[in-house]
Amino acid sequence: VPAFFERSVVLTSAVDAYRYGDQAAGGAVVAAPFLDGSNFDVATLGSRVIARLQAGSDESGVAAASFTDNEESHQRTDLFAGWPLGGDQSLNAAAGTEQARLYSATPPLFSGDYSFVDATFSAPRFANFSFTALADHGAYAEQFGEYPVSTAWSDSGLAAGVHSNGAVSTFGDFSVRASSGFYDAQALPGGIPRLAALLTQTHADAGVTLSAPEGRLTAAVGAFWIDYSGGSYGMSRAQRTALLAPSLEATLFPNGKWSATVEGSGAFTLPNFVEQYQYAGPAGRAIALMRNSLVAGTLTYTDESRVSVSLESAQERFAGAQSGTVSSTGLAATWQVSPAVALRAWTMHLAQNLAPIIPLYPWFTSTVNAFWLTYAPAPSGLRFDGVYRRDLLDGSPFYHFDGAVSGQITGRVRWYAGAEDWMHRTFLDAGLRIGGR
Repeated sequence: VPAFFERSVVLTSAVDAYRYGDQAAGGAVVAAPFLDGSNFDVATLGSRVIARLQAGSDESGVAAASFTDNEESHQRTDLFAGWPLGGDQSLNAAAGTEQARLYSATPPLFSGDYSFVDATFSAPRFANFSFTALADHGAYAEQFGEYPVSTAWSDSGLAAGVHSNGAVSTFGDFSVRASSGFYDAQALPGGIPRLAALLTQTHADAGVTLSAPEGRLTAAVGAFWIDYSGGSYGMSRAQRTALLAPSLEATLFPNGKWSATVEGSGAFTLPNFVEQYQYAGPAGRAIALMRNSLVAGTLTYTDESRVSVSLESAQERFAGAQSGTVSSTGLAATWQVSPAVALRAWTMHLAQNLAPIIPLYPWFTSTVNAFWLTYAPAPSGLRFDGVYRRDLLDGSPFYHFDGAVSGQITGRVRWYAGAEDWMHRTFLDAGLRIGGR
């Protein structure tokens, strides 16, 4: 559910590639609906109808949200609970479900659902041992005119990890995960018989972290054993491979006015079941994967008061099913102009020379940027936000201006109204935000 559902979004760096492997060379995004010590409710009415309710405490909670406009509808519910077991041991569980539907007049029509559950046992006194079990299931159906297409998939996995404490700490993890699914496009003109497959991944990693006031260093390597089985046309074609994913991150003077971070990772991109089996033919084919290697650096300055500036550059090389290079350079700056005025700006330029997998949707080289001005005069409780953005729409620049105004009603309740351009359409919304405790 977009807009106001996720309460905590963290971008982990490329150093986590040893842990995730597939598509993790540039890092991973972790989004959670809960934030410790905070309840947060939303109600808006306008071009979009959005509602979000959260209840609970730091030990357990539930969050439910709904999003609807004239093209799509999403509903999602998440819950979590934790139980202390004595001796610093604990058990934490989470579950969630989401339903989505696109009902635009332009085909294809789409409906889908997704659910998950996971549980983690932690024993800090025993080498910070943790054990996690997870399962999820999803399905969707599309309608291309009179032609239906459907798919479903399930995952299940077990993982265990340990790590030590101190200025020099070591860690290790082991996991097994099985992913199964099918894709049925028989009804399409030129469609193929139903495709079904199973992917089993076994993973082990080990690494070390060095911490000091002057800097921090993390080095790790992950090993992945990949096992595909399944196929189409009533045939099963097993394929196996093994991969290593090393990663490194070094940060200098993290608490100083000037700081620098250098990171590098090796990772890979696995084909999905359709890419691996749909056009394999009776003889099958080797796993059509890509190997990725990334090097990135960030230089940051802050006056520890009003100004923060970061310059970032990265380059990722691909080899295998596709080959080429993707590079990016970006700049982000925050300036507290005065106690009431703040300006944020960022820009990112992307360049690449990868050949497109599907010629109809070519890769593009372009620049995105944004300028965000906030005016919050105290003690009025009012806040004005204006955002000028250059996004990409189908690979072409899309310039637009978004704005919002909000004000205090009580200590926990604010009213607001805003306008946003998206896909050449303007959305107008007004509503309430109820948050904090």
